[in-house]
Amino acid sequence: MNSALRFVLLLVSVGLCASAAIKNCRCIKMSKSVNPALIVQLKDYPASSFCSRQQVIVTLKNKSQTCLDPRESFTKLLLKTHKQQLAARAKLRAASSSPSRAPETTSAVAMTS
Repeated sequence: MNSALRFVLLLVSVGLCASAAIKNCRCIKMSKSVNPALIVQLKDYPASSFCSRQQVIVTLKNKSQTCLDPRESFTKLLLKTHKQQLAARAKLRAASSSPSRAPETTSAVAMTS
């Protein structure tokens, strides 16, 4: 086979693989920002073999999903705040399950009819 033909086939193969990676991305259109009060869930998908881009998807109160541009300052701040909240929750859970605390006592109240 001619080396020029092999080179063309290689380019076509690489192009198909690259376009297939983009097709598996969840986000095609990205927004710069959304109203933070409407966000109920945030998911951050790093770049992978399925999609070569980082994807940030928020679920809103009306159950719609919106992709945010990870390069925008709004999204960067949102991700930073989300990571801080997750770290604070993990720290709180670790402190509440720590055996160094004295056990709490509970009392039951009998209900009479």
